[in-house]
Amino acid sequence: MDMVRDIRTSKKNVIILFIVTIQIPLLLLMAAQSFSVNIGDPFPSFSEPNNLSSDECFSLGIECGEEFSIDDLVQECIVMEFLNVYCHTCRMQVEVFNDLFHAIEKDPVLLEKACVFGIAVGNSPEEVDEFKRDFGAVYPIVADPEKKVFNLTGNTEGTPHTYILRKEEINFVIDYHAGGVSSMDRYLSRIKLSVRGSFTGTEPGNKAPGYSFNSGGMVFDEKNFAGNRLILYFPADRKFSLEIDTRNTENQIKVLYKILNKFPGITVILFKSPGFSPDLEKKYETPSFYFGEPADKEVAETFASPDKPSIYYINQHGRIAFKGDAITLYNAQNILETVEYKPSPPMNERDVIRLIDERIKKLGRKVFTTEKFIMENGEKIYVTALSPERNRAFLFSRFESKPSLCDVCHDSHFIYVLDPEGKIVDFIPVSMTKKDNILWSEKDEQKIKSLIVGKSIFDNFPFNPRVDAVSTATMTSSLVFESLNQGKEIFGKFKDYQFRSDHWKKECFGNICKIEQKAEQMKKVNKNFVFDDAALNALVSEMKIPGCPQGGLLLVVDGKVLCSFHGFNTAGCRGKTADK
Repeated sequence: MDMVRDIRTSKKNVIILFIVTIQIPLLLLMAAQSFSVNIGDPFPSFSEPNNLSSDECFSLGIECGEEFSIDDLVQECIVMEFLNVYCHTCRMQVEVFNDLFHAIEKDPVLLEKACVFGIAVGNSPEEVDEFKRDFGAVYPIVADPEKKVFNLTGNTEGTPHTYILRKEEINFVIDYHAGGVSSMDRYLSRIKLSVRGSFTGTEPGNKAPGYSFNSGGMVFDEKNFAGNRLILYFPADRKFSLEIDTRNTENQIKVLYKILNKFPGITVILFKSPGFSPDLEKKYETPSFYFGEPADKEVAETFASPDKPSIYYINQHGRIAFKGDAITLYNAQNILETVEYKPSPPMNERDVIRLIDERIKKLGRKVFTTEKFIMENGEKIYVTALSPERNRAFLFSRFESKPSLCDVCHDSHFIYVLDPEGKIVDFIPVSMTKKDNILWSEKDEQKIKSLIVGKSIFDNFPFNPRVDAVSTATMTSSLVFESLNQGKEIFGKFKDYQFRSDHWKKECFGNICKIEQKAEQMKKVNKNFVFDDAALNALVSEMKIPGCPQGGLLLVVDGKVLCSFHGFNTAGCRGKTADK
């Protein structure tokens, strides 16, 4: 901590929170509150016996008393990471959070306004000290031996978990995710966004922007509804082809009435679109349901989408806890009972991993281990390491939970599995329903598999409802194709665990070919040109070539470019790669 003491000359604001548990399994079960802390919620206050050193307390800008309390922190943005000292993923995160800690320290603005720290769930101070020593963690880690802090979250899954809080009148959760990440970038960008101001916006976790509307000859704005739970609805004039699609305006209005009947404390505000039918207002007018004309064009520009409906749930704290194209009664029960709605998988993390392992074994592969992994873009996947170790290979599973757009339908949950080159090798319908919410049959599963297995996730997946849909499950089937089309973006830049190693190697060698051809051109123009490391770096900068996509260092050896990750391009360059 000498470096920290030298850098900080006054009470500073950087905190890293890790929560570590004594159990070796990644998933930790707990009996706690019946609800979980979600985006838009206040994070509960807590204190623990202080196991931090005087240097660590100084780095957090707090007094080093007998108790550590989150209320003593004065930073505007607090990053809390719950981890387990025996969790493999948590150990891998040490470098990520070391990087985040140092990045905040090097930025004068963030140093004053942001903080990061760890909480070790179920671990003693001695175990924390050993963890810090063995894995080189430079950030403060508070011991939570009885899991008191962890239990406050209402979370039943385990570690690692990350909460990002914004300290206003109380600590509000503005971001959350479970699992590890491959870099600090996701956290750092969120921190920078948070400290810019009041964090007003239209994404979940944001403070809702202001709005105003005219209704019944009166003008209303957000101040009239302060402290209330609201649904803001911006219908679209577009007509969706399926009659039962909740995105169609009258269908959505019917659902909103059901929500009002089930949750009387809710207020609904519908902002009329240019083509909104006056007959709908006459037909459905009722207290707690406002039909309003936006008071100015900024309201629609801020909240509405040009070609589809937009609907928001704003909690009593004025935070957006849900944003979507539509909301069903089934969705609303989850939103209003757990504050922030996300389609919940019908099984816990341990059962998901067990299901993935069983299916991969049926493919004739031997499973060594499967773990959850958070990609650099924030998306969650499951990585399966196959045996034997000397020829280690990996498979990649993506669990998709899609909210239903049909008011009487259930959410859809399924898994697709990719090989190292991105080819789909399996499709697992976890909970897929058709008419009357009947679960898909094995025949239904085989139909979808026949359409997608063997294709690359980077292919296009057009959906023809007449040909591709499972009988009486058109909307559910479409969600599979929708997810696969999104997969190319999710996996597009993924490089860990040897994923698409040949692809990235070819891209690296392609870049090398461009550099070498440019060097040859330079030699023809200037006989005194020397192609060495300095010239290489100058060419890379001039040509704006990214170099090795997997982070390899480029060097010049005997006039040829060597990548420290991929080696020499022994296949040579074909075609005019330098001109592409």
